[in-house]
Amino acid sequence: MNAGIDAATREAHVQTMFSLPEQHAKEEASQIANDLSKINFGFRVTTQTDLTLNGNEGKHALMTTDIGMLTSLIKKLKMEGAAGQNVIPNALFREDPSFWAYYLALLFNVLRGTTGVPDAWKGSIIHPIYKAANPANPSNYRLIALIDVEAKLYASCLLQPLAEWIHDRQLIPQCQTGFRAGMGASTNLAKKATCMLY
Repeated sequence: MNAGIDAATREAHVQTMFSLPEQHAKEEASQIANDLSKINFGFRVTTQTDLTLNGNEGKHALMTTDIGMLTSLIKKLKMEGAAGQNVIPNALFREDPSFWAYYLALLFNVLRGTTGVPDAWKGSIIHPIYKAANPANPSNYRLIALIDVEAKLYASCLLQPLAEWIHDRQLIPQCQTGFRAGMGASTNLAKKATCMLY
């Protein structure tokens, strides 16, 4: 690690190394779609993403991916987001979210039916981000894990319905504010202060 390079410069350099020219990205997307269309996954998907695996009608009906939700998740990806091990940038998926949502839904439905994930999704690139003080001290870096975009989207597709199910049944107590959208330590502090005043 070069101590003379600040985090922003390093990040910009990494982005430049892994970014694909727009025309090349479109060609890559077209080639991947062409390759996927030639593979017999052993299932069919209708417009409602109804899934049939290996002829077992209805057995996996609940293990489907909502294409609309997936399209929305793809649109929310940051254009400048760093790529994972497969070096496929967010921008490739953002180029045509509906196109990618369809093919990713096919893949995700197969994964749900097999209850497994590709080995490549189990790893990440650990990237140090410089915080402050002495750059030669490793404790002055925050580590982030760069995960493949497909793996992040799959995790989001699994998480969203579970989060809604938990929320609808009020299974998480109101005092649990950590790692919840719109809540944090300040929420608990405000509640405590209110209780003490009244």
